[in-house]
Amino acid sequence: FYDSQHLNTLLMAISRANPDRAGKALSQLLSDKANVRVKNIVEESFSSSSKSTSNVNQFIIDGIRESIDHHTTSSGTRTIAEETFVKNVALACVFVMEQTGEDISNNALEETLGISRHQLSFARETVQQLIIEDSVVSGLQRKRRKDYVKEKVKVYLFSWLRSDDNTRLDTNQCLVDVEHPVTGDKVPVHKRIWRIVNKEAH
Repeated sequence: FYDSQHLNTLLMAISRANPDRAGKALSQLLSDKANVRVKNIVEESFSSSSKSTSNVNQFIIDGIRESIDHHTTSSGTRTIAEETFVKNVALACVFVMEQTGEDISNNALEETLGISRHQLSFARETVQQLIIEDSVVSGLQRKRRKDYVKEKVKVYLFSWLRSDDNTRLDTNQCLVDVEHPVTGDKVPVHKRIWRIVNKEAH
């Protein structure tokens, strides 16, 4: 520690506190064959530091990729929370690139992060909008599925079809298994006959 302080004081005095002169002086000093051992020790020190930083960066990238993969490989439609997580992570990854105009290809980002082209495009467009408007992200509103109405009506339709006011049991038919619209379980029900078709409506 004291040696480095003394060396720093001497270097600043010789170079008159000029960083360029100090750097060139050190470079010439380490280039001297007589100082090969000193040079090797310095290189090993910087190499170790660089390797440590590289490991941290790789852990972060791997963590991002694995977390995105964890939230995108499940079967079925992702929840709003899952979709929000993935898109916000993608947004964070491209924020500085869009801010500085760094030209990194979509293919490289997709391969590194494991995100889709759609997610990447959404992230880029969102960042650009945030920068222009000087705003922050807001909650994600998912578009309604095409079968949204059908899914909502299914519960009521199931009860309506089994109502004695609209249909009656067909005693000549056996039970059939149908999917319960609430539980999703298979339940046995009797086939039924429309009262309206058979002119039994009141």
